[in-house]
Amino acid sequence: MNWILRLIPIPVLMLLGGLACLAAACAHAHYEWQKGLALEAGLPDTIKASEIGESQGFPWYEEFAITAQMDEDLTYVYWEDTPEGTIEYPVIFLFDPDHTGPVREVFAAIAFNTYEEAAMTAYLDRVEQGEGELGKIFRLVGTPAFLHDVTDEEIEWAAYDLGVTISENFLFLDPYYQGRGARLEPQPMLTYIAGGLGVALIWFAMIAQIIKRRFRRAAAEREALGQVAKKGMLAAGAAGVGAILGSE
Repeated sequence: MNWILRLIPIPVLMLLGGLACLAAACAHAHYEWQKGLALEAGLPDTIKASEIGESQGFPWYEEFAITAQMDEDLTYVYWEDTPEGTIEYPVIFLFDPDHTGPVREVFAAIAFNTYEEAAMTAYLDRVEQGEGELGKIFRLVGTPAFLHDVTDEEIEWAAYDLGVTISENFLFLDPYYQGRGARLEPQPMLTYIAGGLGVALIWFAMIAQIIKRRFRRAAAEREALGQVAKKGMLAAGAAGVGAILGSE
């Protein structure tokens, strides 16, 4: 850590951190703006799971409304032991609603944890559309999952273990299980926090730089005074020696 501080001074680190926070605030503000546009525009048209491909919605806020069917026998569950207990992460693979035949191509998947299970189950009950060859058909609305508890590698392993093929246009969907309005409700607080932190860090960086310069200037003045005093003492010493020698 010390070598970092020697290489990059603290004021510079604070300045970089402040700029990063301001960039994050701008990005989140743009994201919130896109959410507002999506809410005003309404949902995109409902498509079948096999038609997933092109993005639907706005560049920073995609939304999908898809119909798909679920085979309950192909639900994969991960476990994670935590101090609070064991958390389960069921992964539900979704197939085209018109799927027939032995080839099972996965077009989408949803995942949730133990704490979301009741809300997700209630949501699936609400959006059920009927029965298909593999199981129940649902109309799911949501966005591509950005941060989720199950990794892409775990999804691939689960598909391999269950003997299904993942489509090239595979979508890991984060459903609006608490309602679209709740998900699209404006949340500007993160923008304010990141922006405020960024301004504070930049301000502290300026203050730290001013203080650093004053300390350097004071140190240089002390050194200069020390040199003058040293020369004066040497001159006085030399004069004293000369006076003593002259008196002899």
